[in-house]
Amino acid sequence: MAPGRSILDSIGDFIRSRSCEKVVKYTANDIEISGIGTDAGSFKFNVASYKKKVKEVVPASEAASALDDAQYQLCRIAAEADDSKTKDAAIRIRMLVIVDITRLRTLLASIVESPTKELKRELREWTRHTNRFYEEIMSWLVKTTVGAEGPTKVPRRFTKEKAPEVWKKYQHQPVKILAVARPPSAAIMNYLKIEQNELSEAVARIE
Repeated sequence: MAPGRSILDSIGDFIRSRSCEKVVKYTANDIEISGIGTDAGSFKFNVASYKKKVKEVVPASEAASALDDAQYQLCRIAAEADDSKTKDAAIRIRMLVIVDITRLRTLLASIVESPTKELKRELREWTRHTNRFYEEIMSWLVKTTVGAEGPTKVPRRFTKEKAPEVWKKYQHQPVKILAVARPPSAAIMNYLKIEQNELSEAVARIE
């Protein structure tokens, strides 16, 4: 990363210059994370080689894959949003998602060098924060994208068959309920040590 540039600057460059795309590729054996926010290229971690001695890598990889699905959906919402508040919120959350995924990349790279007890603890902590963040994003996505037909744009976990209670709660809401949808950020920003003002400035540079 160039001197004086933050990870948010690098992520902002990516968002401005690229169309919507996934940044995580996860299979049973490997997880590959894009080099967004770093000077390096993609990082590939062999999950199969570490899952016995570092059992935390499997739930962390699964959480990263799910979070990346949300990242892609947030990109689509930002591109299609009719109002500035929704676009701003989607970009804001997406930037935090990518920072969080980049944090996992750093942890996994450190584990390759030396899988210490402290790194295992940090990996568990990352997974705990990320799972909570993901649930908050899913709630926001439901409230933001639901229409008369129900939540048709959110991930499949919220289809009528898989999540009937969520469907029932939102299916009769009007199409425009965007003001109700408060974007998540506070807890994950504290974890990632990102200040509100620097995030707001990074989002403003994108828009």
